[in-house]
Amino acid sequence: MPLTGFWLFDNDQVLVPTRSKEVRTSERQDVEFYARVFDEYHKVAVYGEEARSVIMRVNHDYAKQSQL
Repeated sequence: MPLTGFWLFDNDQVLVPTRSKEVRTSERQDVEFYARVFDEYHKVAVYGEEARSVIMRVNHDYAKQSQL
């Protein structure tokens, strides 16, 4: 999995920001890699109340951890 965000443009091009520049490529294997990554993220994404529950749980765990 990539360690940064990325933008996928119509499965034709991908833009990946790095610390020093943005990398834009239309190389088929790179675009296919990021398209697969997007599909994997999409499979596990949650929305609405389910997303809110995840955010609240993480917030609670973080607050608990910072009290140690």
